[in-house]
Amino acid sequence: MKMKLLHRVLPCVAILSTVVFTGSFLSAPVLAHHSAAAYDRTDLITISGEVTEYIWVNPHTWVYLRVMGPDGEPQEWALEGESVGQYVRMGWTQDQLEVGDTVEAHVWQLKDGSYGAQLGYLIREDGMTLGEIPETD
Repeated sequence: MKMKLLHRVLPCVAILSTVVFTGSFLSAPVLAHHSAAAYDRTDLITISGEVTEYIWVNPHTWVYLRVMGPDGEPQEWALEGESVGQYVRMGWTQDQLEVGDTVEAHVWQLKDGSYGAQLGYLIREDGMTLGEIPETD
């Protein structure tokens, strides 16, 4: 009697295990990416400054700017960009931005008001736009 029950239960356990394993494996990429919830996406602000560091890596590029605050003191801003692949599809190449460049950055600042932001787009001194200008309603 116990053997017959075991033969009925084992296939069910195997199927359930396969479903759970496959489901967790397929959902991993979704869980690995974070949202933009930390940024105030209702208010695109403009800051201008000098590029102090530029990191062209996946999953996100980073641009660090030294911005002069209203009190004349420098602020170090960290701007989280899109992936390298997304920028390449927009026509942006790694050598279009360098340390020492002065840029105007259009960003969504962190909700806590600190000097971090999600990068919308940049405008270089020569007028070239890097990134996509968001559509407005």
